Amino acid sequence: MMVTIKLSGPLLDVNVVEKYLHFMVLVDIAVPRDIEPGGRQTGQRYLYSVDDLHAIIQSNLAQRKAAAVQAESIVQQESTNFMAWLRSQGAVETIRDYRSQADQIRAEMEAKSAGRHRAGRKRGAGYSRAGP
Repeated sequence: MMVTIKLSGPLLDVNVVEKYLHFMVLVDIAVPRDIEPGGRQTGQRYLYSVDDLHAIIQSNLAQRKAAAVQAESIVQQESTNFMAWLRSQGAVETIRDYRSQADQIRAEMEAKSAGRHRAGRKRGAGYSRAGP
């Protein structure tokens, strides 16, 4: 139940209402208070005023500020990790280029070697080697 009526005195007596309701959350944001604060909070009754809500808001703001500092730290660390990874990607590209050039040179050398091997076979096809 939320009460916002501006009266000269309390509108409700919590002890009277409690006879009919077993569990209550009452929020009284009127000034002066519309609900008699009698006992304020028991196991089944919770009464919050403007001052209580202000305290809750301040506590939540403090928690959010602390979480924001923690989030900034996480973002900074992950940003550093990402930049290191990004720089390494340039090295990966250089390594790929180097391997590609090495593969190309190897292929050229294999082609030359195969050509020499075929040419040598053709030259020696009519000759026989005499053994000792």
